[in-house]
Amino acid sequence: MIVSAVASWCQPANAEQAVVKSALASDPTLCAFETLQQGTTPGTAATQPELDAWAQKHAPSYPVVLPNPTAGKLIGSGIVPYDLFVRTDTMKIVGIAATAGAMTASDVATLKARCRP
Repeated sequence: MIVSAVASWCQPANAEQAVVKSALASDPTLCAFETLQQGTTPGTAATQPELDAWAQKHAPSYPVVLPNPTAGKLIGSGIVPYDLFVRTDTMKIVGIAATAGAMTASDVATLKARCRP
């Protein structure tokens, strides 16, 4: 499972949406969940209208939500996109993709392999 934190203003976060959608389409055992941490202004929490615009722009096949107050503490971290790969049978984090660039299909394949029992 991919658990992702993204921001509307972040070009790599926007770019990796196609990668995540493609990975999910090619592997029915893979799923994703995403929080729109920041809106169009760096360091500013995303709003419902920004979430709606994100969903309309990217048409994700997975849930995308606004963060709760605890997750919202990540807003000031400046780290987006931030992707966790979770092995669902143990719910343990098996990989993290947090780079200055967008996650690639190769990143997904490598981290996805760690999610298998």
